[in-house]
Amino acid sequence: MSLFALFAFSMSFSQTPSGNGNLGNYDVGLKFGDPIVRNSQMYNYGYSLEGDPQAVKLWEEIREKVYNKEMLKISDVKGSPYTFDAFVPAVVMYSGEKEKEFYARYNAYNDEVEFKEFNREGAPIYGLLKSPKISCIINGEELKYMQYSKEGEMAQGYLLKKLDGTRYSLFVKDQKTIRKKRTATNSLQRTFPARFADAKEFYIGGPGEAPTLLPQKKKKFLQMLDRSDREKATDYIKEHKVNLKDESQVVRLLAFLNAEGA
Repeated sequence: MSLFALFAFSMSFSQTPSGNGNLGNYDVGLKFGDPIVRNSQMYNYGYSLEGDPQAVKLWEEIREKVYNKEMLKISDVKGSPYTFDAFVPAVVMYSGEKEKEFYARYNAYNDEVEFKEFNREGAPIYGLLKSPKISCIINGEELKYMQYSKEGEMAQGYLLKKLDGTRYSLFVKDQKTIRKKRTATNSLQRTFPARFADAKEFYIGGPGEAPTLLPQKKKKFLQMLDRSDREKATDYIKEHKVNLKDESQVVRLLAFLNAEGA
């Protein structure tokens, strides 16, 4: 069984130990010092992803359901579930304060930060505890577990902060999905293997507010803004031909509005 098969969907289990040795529900109130790693590993930041029979069983059940009982081997899925495959130097933050340095990578398919204490082959791999108090700085950017609003529904997950503004901040959610295998039905068609596909969502948040999904339509986007900003934003979008799907252009637009409202 590949490591990915062990990791996939294991985050639906909790990080807090229950009396029977299994993991219970996420507890965002946990403090450092709580033993939250199975297999007697006493890391305060996460829990072991390896050797979890529940995770393996769940992965088998889900892939059987999704693929109509056609068993999909992870080795047959092209691409990667990670935003970058290698473990890179990272810093774990607790309530905004530096706690420890690790090596980490982000599993965008499973919405999981995986980390090692030592960056060597065979070193134990752990999953970072999902808590709003704990974040991880990877490649100079903060990846934080937080609440956000998507199409009127509240959700929780990792968001990457791209702009920290006084009035408007921008967050990005990197995602990976699995596109099903497509088999040719005649000689004029091509067969495409199952593969990981990239997806990206933008979220805008104000001070003390949960970030909200940025609409792709200009009219709906303008309605998210303060009334005093809508005319300025309209003029800026028209002058600079802003594409709301372009991260750098959205960053510049929000930075402009932050400066104008200062």
